[in-house]
Order: sequence, then structure tokens, then C-alpha cells
Amino acid sequence: MDYALSRLSDLPEDVGRIIIEEAVSDRTPSSWKWALLSKKVKTWVEPVLYRHVLVDNKTTFAAFHSCVIRHPTKPRDFFAVHVKTLAIPRGWAHPPAQVLEVLKACKSVHTLLLRLLPNAEYAAGLHDAVSSLVPERLSIMIPTLRYHPPAVFRGLTHLELMFGQPWATSWDWKELEAMESLTHLCVRGPGNVFRSVRESGVFLAGILPLVPRSVRVIVLWVRVASLRDADELCGMDPRVIILETSGIPEYVDCAEGVVGPHVIFRGLVDLRKDWAYIPCKERDFWTQAEEKIEERRKRRVGESVRAPRTGAFLP
Repeated sequence: MDYALSRLSDLPEDVGRIIIEEAVSDRTPSSWKWALLSKKVKTWVEPVLYRHVLVDNKTTFAAFHSCVIRHPTKPRDFFAVHVKTLAIPRGWAHPPAQVLEVLKACKSVHTLLLRLLPNAEYAAGLHDAVSSLVPERLSIMIPTLRYHPPAVFRGLTHLELMFGQPWATSWDWKELEAMESLTHLCVRGPGNVFRSVRESGVFLAGILPLVPRSVRVIVLWVRVASLRDADELCGMDPRVIILETSGIPEYVDCAEGVVGPHVIFRGLVDLRKDWAYIPCKERDFWTQAEEKIEERRKRRVGESVRAPRTGAFLP
């Protein structure tokens, strides 16, 4: 790295800055070493390193919270300005007061993954903590949805809803009507639903009439041992794709003819990375869903073109 820095010193400062910012954009553990080179380089790279934040365990959350609360070397509004993605997939494992402090500090996020369980502190403080947010992408659990002000949902394009707990078995899907910008919807049903393709089909049939036509992609999250009925489930609506999340596709009973057009396999770790814009081996699950839906559309168009034409008006 010292050699690289010496070579960069021969370049115009703006060019060197672009190169360094690009070098840390993948946010690997070694990327943080650039911030130690000099105060100037630190001011360049930290906005990039903190642009997409994933805190997926107690250690990383504690470190991030500490940095948010005490950051004497950063501008006062650093996190409010620079954090654009905040993913806290295990929010229930952290002190609610600290989660609320982090949310209040990161006021400009456009992507928020926040998995919490209902409690008195969130009932009292979550509304205020997220009231200034206008995210475009949001992943939350149904039991805490009522703690969010309506304004949080108005600009959404991507929404992931997780029922989470056994007592969370229903939701008024008509609330989707107010989300006029929504184009992508991902749903994980209650426990007895997402572990069965058949039950998922029954669940999906009940909500499809209430999903706005503006929604182009509907991802149904399952974790099952068999996908034998997946083609029938996806046949209910051309927008539906199944997301199988066991992370071990080789043990899921399925046929290749079903998996190809209808199913995405994605482990939980990669799903979290998708929300934090961390590159994985495959494209993120939203993009994969879009591609499969488009492939099916082209296939239907091709089949309709090849179909024999019949009727009284044919020459």
C-alpha cells in the first residue's frame, strides 16, 4: 500500500482521490486501512466506507453505535449526510435505545433493513426516530410496522415484509394501495406458511387481488424441503417468483424445469448483503427475479407467435 500511495502522489490530487475512492468501494476489511494513511485520505474514503452499512452481529452494531455517538474527528452531521443504506438484520438483539440513536443519526438513508420485535420502547420511540426518513427500499417485520409513520412508506419502490413471529398471522394488505411508487414486493409469510409451497400458494391467493398493478415483481420467500408445486404457484400471477432461503439447494426436492423459470436460491447471508449492496457471486435477488420474469414473458411471447393460427378470418 505504501508503494501504491507513493505512485498516487505523482498524480493530480483529484485523480488520486478518484482512484482511492474506487479502491475502497468494495468495502472489504482491507479497505479500511486506507483511512489510516493520512487525514486527507481519511476524509476521502470514510464517506465511501460508510455509504452502505451492514451491522449483522452484536460486535459490529456496538462498534457502529459507539462511532455514531462519539466521532470527534468527523463532522457533526457525517452520518446524517453519508449513510445511504442501513441494514440491521438482528435488531431485536441490540438495546432498543441504541437502535433508536442510530436511526436518528442516519437521517438520509434510502435503503433500510430493520428487523425488530415489538416492545414498549419501540412503541414510544420508533415513530420519532424514523419520521424524517423517506426510504426507497425497506425491509421490516409486520409486528413493528404500526410503529412507522405513513410518510415512511410513500416513496417506496421496494418493500420486504416479514411476519416473523407466530402471533403475527395477518395484515391489512389494502395499506399497499397508498404506496403508489411500489414496484417490487417481497413477502415472508407466517411460520406455517413459508415452510410449505402449498400453504404459500393459499397465502398468496389471498393477497394477490390487493397487490397494486404498479408492482412488477412479487417475491415469495420460502424455506422448504420440496418445490414440486412451485410452477403452479408461480402460474397464479406472471409477477411471482419463489425465493428459497435454506441455502442448501442440493437438498431441496425439485425439478430443473421448475427451478429455472420460477425459483431463486439465496442463503440468508447473501440476502443481507443484497440489502447492503455488497457484491456476491450471483446478482442480488431483486435483479434475478426481474430477469426470470422477463425470461418467462419472452417465452410466452415466443410460444404465442409459434402457435397455429385458427379462425374464420384467416385467409
